[in-house]
Amino acid sequence: MRKLFCLVLSFILLSLSLIPCFAEETDSATKYSIVFDDAAGLISSTEETRVRAAMEAASVYGNILFVTVNDNNYTKVEKKAQTYVMETFGDRVSCSIFMIDMANRQLTLQNTGELKQMISSGDSDTIMDNVYRYASYGDYATCAVNAFSQVESLARGAGIARPMKYISNALIAVLGGVMIMYIVLIATRAGKRKKDLNTLLATVIATGVSTGVTSKLVRTLNLSSSSSGGGHGGGFSGGGHSGGGFSGGSHRF
Repeated sequence: MRKLFCLVLSFILLSLSLIPCFAEETDSATKYSIVFDDAAGLISSTEETRVRAAMEAASVYGNILFVTVNDNNYTKVEKKAQTYVMETFGDRVSCSIFMIDMANRQLTLQNTGELKQMISSGDSDTIMDNVYRYASYGDYATCAVNAFSQVESLARGAGIARPMKYISNALIAVLGGVMIMYIVLIATRAGKRKKDLNTLLATVIATGVSTGVTSKLVRTLNLSSSSSGGGHGGGFSGGGHSGGGFSGGSHRF
């Protein structure tokens, strides 16, 4: 009988150890909470201190959640994160959740309430672009610290690095310039008059290819044409109400 009792007790203790748990702390000054739920076991005790420090800095503006999962239940990571927030706080309270989904190898940042107004879906995508490489290298703590640091920066009204935006703008400028030069070359070879050249340039601008480079080239061409041919020439989710719903972004790693 004693052996049976020991077996039952051992089974109960083992079952309790397998139940996932998370630590929730409330900042008495801000009334917002921090939820640290590393169910996938990605963060060491030493690294946890770093992650919590970044979370506390961001918790001035809302509830901050860090969650890792490793369950392959075929649910999108965005839905997993949103469901976690809904079950913990609801969708009308200021929250930001950063989730690492090991089963699908995805990261997501989802925001609701006031933080949804401060951090748009575009901002969230940029943050994920900025941090996913850390997850690819297995440095999940640095990945989380950088994500929460950028959440805090945007909520505070400061900026964050946007390398992809700058690269895209540069490529558009280069392509716009190349197209303008190509049109100029074709028009020159064909002996087109200035009227035809302006028509071609106006067509390019109307199709949305023009940039700041385009406008400068247009002014330069008009000046050149005037001196040689005479005549005249022509040239979620920021803002809104604080209702339900989420803004967010994701990235594979």
